[in-house]
Amino acid sequence: MRQTFVTILLILLCGSAIAAQAPDRIFYNAYRFNSTDIYVSRDGGQTIAAFTDDPGLDYGPSITPDGRWIIFTSERTGKPNLFIKPSDGSSPERQLLKSDSMQDQAVVSPDGKWIAFVSTHMGDAEIFIAAFDPSGEIDLAAARNLTNHPGGDFRPAFSPDGSFIAFSSDRGHPIKEHPQFPFARRRTGDIWLMNNSGGDLKRLTDSVGWDGSPEWALDGKAIYFYSNRTGHERIFKMAADGSGQEPISPEGVNAASPQLLPNGNILFFSWTEAVDGTSEIGPKQLDPATGRIDDWLRREIHLIGPVTHPNGLIAFYGGPIPERGNNKGGIRGDVLLKNSPLQTNIEGLPVGLYGVRRAFVASPDPAKPVLYFSANAVDGMPFTNWLFALAAFPVLMAVLGLAGVVLMFWDRRSVAFWKYIVYVIGVLAILLSVVGVFFLVAVNSPGSIVKVAAVMGVFGLLLLLSALLFFRQGRTRSSAGDPRSRLSRLSAVATGLGAAAALYIAIFTPFFMNTDAEFFAYNYSEDRLEKLFDFGVDHWTHPAFASVLDTRMMADGRSLTFTTGLFFGSEPDKGSIWSYNLESRQLEWPVSSGMNDGFGDFTTDGKKTVFRSSRSGHFDIYLSENGQVRNLTNDAHKDNFPTISADGTKIAFSSDREGAPYASRKAMDIFLIELLPDGNWTPPRKLTTSKGQNAHAHFSPDGNWVIYTTEDFGISDEEPLVQSTGFHPQLYGEIVALRLSDGKRIRLTHNKWEDGTPLWVKGY
Repeated sequence: MRQTFVTILLILLCGSAIAAQAPDRIFYNAYRFNSTDIYVSRDGGQTIAAFTDDPGLDYGPSITPDGRWIIFTSERTGKPNLFIKPSDGSSPERQLLKSDSMQDQAVVSPDGKWIAFVSTHMGDAEIFIAAFDPSGEIDLAAARNLTNHPGGDFRPAFSPDGSFIAFSSDRGHPIKEHPQFPFARRRTGDIWLMNNSGGDLKRLTDSVGWDGSPEWALDGKAIYFYSNRTGHERIFKMAADGSGQEPISPEGVNAASPQLLPNGNILFFSWTEAVDGTSEIGPKQLDPATGRIDDWLRREIHLIGPVTHPNGLIAFYGGPIPERGNNKGGIRGDVLLKNSPLQTNIEGLPVGLYGVRRAFVASPDPAKPVLYFSANAVDGMPFTNWLFALAAFPVLMAVLGLAGVVLMFWDRRSVAFWKYIVYVIGVLAILLSVVGVFFLVAVNSPGSIVKVAAVMGVFGLLLLLSALLFFRQGRTRSSAGDPRSRLSRLSAVATGLGAAAALYIAIFTPFFMNTDAEFFAYNYSEDRLEKLFDFGVDHWTHPAFASVLDTRMMADGRSLTFTTGLFFGSEPDKGSIWSYNLESRQLEWPVSSGMNDGFGDFTTDGKKTVFRSSRSGHFDIYLSENGQVRNLTNDAHKDNFPTISADGTKIAFSSDREGAPYASRKAMDIFLIELLPDGNWTPPRKLTTSKGQNAHAHFSPDGNWVIYTTEDFGISDEEPLVQSTGFHPQLYGEIVALRLSDGKRIRLTHNKWEDGTPLWVKGY
């Protein structure tokens, strides 16, 4: 009896211990708004009121043809699902469709019998159609996939008679390089047409940019859409068969999401771009007959994605743009998404998903509800007043050039006019040469500040010597009464001004940028921020190499590691790995070669360090152990973002060695190497096979899984619509867990934003 009692007690104690064990935590960077709600105007825009009020994201409203209901997407449950609410607000919203995948961009057919929407239920973004009952719930299993194509399909719109659906798609175009960020990829979109059963597919546009968000004319004979084929988004109109495509909104005004107003005008949303992200987002009104554009509604909130109804009802989504608060230097809004953690499981293992609103995910403490991150010490313009002082240089050179033009006519009887033309060309050449040389050595191919100072100093001294020669020539000519003396003195001033600008750059370049960073600890249970330390690199380090990224916590919880350097730099650029001991408060330099070192990861005992370096002349994966550094890949491929398992027996990394080609580059995949009994490592084994990017791998605490960011599922909304409302350089990113034993993959996120850089740690 006693033995039975003890057994039962042990079972209860073990069960309590298991129950008390916190689930594992996966943190990932999440480009999201802080919070958006649905807003409505019931009087054609005279007044506006909030329609929903939830801490999560509500967006993408749609008004049913009878005007009685508003359907929208909400992330309040942790995944983007469809909700519905009476347009008069007479009852609360309820979930219209429940699923672990994404549902978005819903629209109801004119007869009210069918609802079309975008879903990632089958992988990539497809357009589905289902029976619509506003009082019921949509069964996703009974919905039909109308597009069923590997490309992304978005923004369905029923024709007025309900027989056709216009939509946008990124199918049929190669993926392009991002013009600014080599790690990102851009897509092209067109308007397509199909019948309401998915047949009779027809391509209506063939753009070099993005054509999107089709809107039917009331008679069904024309389609309005936006296009950035001319360089920025404008409203276009075409016949329903795709003929007669022409812009109807003027140049210089960003315009997307056209919607017809009862008076025949077109409502759209517009935005202006700012250094720290998109601002001044709001609706505008276009008169198609005159091309005139007016601000339609001025509010202190950003209103996006208008939808209209003939009865005057208009719906938007948006909200005020918050200050960063505790999320210093990150994407505006709270550090964590409102629904964090989203509870899920990976093959029976409970896991909490934490979306962190930062470009690189903030490093989690392994034993506390704390995240660590860095931010620029100066919030705002990255440039100091030392750089702005150079603004006088082009202005003064312009004045000198204009003086040459005036004197060409003034002295035309004594000095040949062509000599003044040569002078004006020389002024322009000096201006362009100073700017050009600085761009080459400090921007296009940045080196150390010593190199920048040396090149600009030598160039400045050469210009100074030329200025002295012109000055001497001017004095000689003046003594001889030569009328060309004025021209020589002007040339001396112009050349001297160029010399002064070049020498100023040589001396003060180290102070042009705000490069210092601050490190913080953020307790997300208490919403409390604590400053840890200041980090500043030597002023003679180029500002481009001083940026801090990829902060991680060592497994023992005692030290932070981080990389300084260009995130998307090339092999000759500089990068270093640093560590900060939280107990001794000392900075160390565990990995440094004078080359492009970065992205370090450590084993639990801290005895092995894996990192990426260009010390061989190309990017390879290196292992540091017992004071010895080994090149584990040593080939011409680009290898990056390494991670090592806690026990030090597995290393995963990203590489383009077998990547699918696009433009002038190749996509990245995840590879694995494993430690052999003899101390050697296996050749790289490919873990992912796709045409897109796969990167930022990280091991589970037990080393049995790898989580990573993937482009396998494409994008889930029109690229310009998402990028115009926030900074998303690479509009993809789902988090996937891959089991190493059998290659099984589990998709953890469904979204239309950029998610990435996941880190997996135990619960605390």
